[in-house]
Amino acid sequence: MASIKKSRFTVILIAATGVAIVSGILFFLWNSSPFRRDLRCFSKNSYDSVFLSMHSTSNYSQEDFATYHGLNTLISSYEIQSLKELQRYFQEIFSSGNTVQNVFLLLDPDIIRESCDQDDSRWDQELQDGLFAFVSEHPDVNFEIMLPYPSLAYWLGREPTQLEDTLTVYHTFIEDSYIYTNIRTFFTGFENWLLINPDNYISDFDANVEVTKKIFLTCFCDKANQITPINDQILFNMLRELVAKERYNPTVYPDLSDYCLVFFGDSVIAYGEGSYSITGYVTGFSDAITYNCSVGGSAASTDSPDTNDFPNILNGFLAEYCIEDNGTWRFAPNGTDLSDKKLYFVLNYGLNDYFKGAAVENPEDPYDITTYTGGLRSCLKEYMTLFPDAGFIIMTPTFTEYFSYGTEHKSDIGGSLTDYVDAAIALAEELNIYCLDNYHDLEIDESNVWDFTADGCHPNEEGRIRIARHIIELLGNL
Repeated sequence: MASIKKSRFTVILIAATGVAIVSGILFFLWNSSPFRRDLRCFSKNSYDSVFLSMHSTSNYSQEDFATYHGLNTLISSYEIQSLKELQRYFQEIFSSGNTVQNVFLLLDPDIIRESCDQDDSRWDQELQDGLFAFVSEHPDVNFEIMLPYPSLAYWLGREPTQLEDTLTVYHTFIEDSYIYTNIRTFFTGFENWLLINPDNYISDFDANVEVTKKIFLTCFCDKANQITPINDQILFNMLRELVAKERYNPTVYPDLSDYCLVFFGDSVIAYGEGSYSITGYVTGFSDAITYNCSVGGSAASTDSPDTNDFPNILNGFLAEYCIEDNGTWRFAPNGTDLSDKKLYFVLNYGLNDYFKGAAVENPEDPYDITTYTGGLRSCLKEYMTLFPDAGFIIMTPTFTEYFSYGTEHKSDIGGSLTDYVDAAIALAEELNIYCLDNYHDLEIDESNVWDFTADGCHPNEEGRIRIARHIIELLGNL
């Protein structure tokens, strides 16, 4: 009998030990999960605002919240999967002892719907428990909610009915949120500039660093693209139309993957960052390799060696980007071998030459670098000698609202803007190189200049897209 009892005790001890081990493992796994680690972070740290998201936050920056909002913002690293999980965050945040001013959220109504098994009653209850209860309890806290901004490729990969289902859920969420005065909801997912460039995205729901910052600034700082039950159908229709157009009549660009384009110019080309700059759109649409050496404020003419005007930057360009090879030069940034690419230099000058009143040309000295055509001509002569196999494109200055639409003369020796345009066209013909007439061919004029520029001069997103397409069209037709 004693041996039987001892055997039973041993079995019980082993079972209890096993249970304890399994429980310990489960406890460890639970507490070390990304979700639990994030919750501990929100319970222990000091902050005055938070940013929680149902998609990746890796490209959002605490520094940006501090710089542009003046807020010490704690950003979640875990991608929240349901309103029940969001509720746990709020419980930790509002019991942490921190005085919270702003709650920034990136919420995905589709994820919320799926977590509720598409049950309307669960949707209502979980919205109340996981979001609206905290909104009501903290009327002095601003809740700013951003909706997702999926890529065009994502929408094209789904059935049209799925787009409609998603927009219906978005509308329902907006209506449910609208009654709370301390909630504002933003939506950028209809923006043409955002969706049409695949290089704006690193995944279906996550934009690259530069674009993410632009979205952050647009919504959470400028308060643009606020969406309500009053305007949502207008914005949703813009998304519908773009997706339908690209589904049934897709835009096709030439494959320029065998081209390498080096841009020199002023702020027209320098304006914008990364994939939403002119060079970024050229790359995104055509797969051409692009390098942007443009500098805001620069001109083709110069009256000082201490500027970034075109005549003063050749030596620096050669030293930084090029390799000398048997008496000629190869463009090889960071040692990259681009010898199999068709190299083109694209030059965009003229606006700053006009603004500062530089002479268009010097009849007595065609290479006078204090003049517009003299600066271009002298530089092109050098570049064409150094890179004999490269192609060259002169772009005319673009239309501007400044100085009575470019009709005023800015000095006794300067001309109107169209004088610089005509000179660029004539110089390209003289040198037998390509000219891209952005002044006339972009069809931007007094009637629509504010549709394509941010300030009457520098191109906005639609203006940059139009210029990029103009460049691609020229190269595709060569």
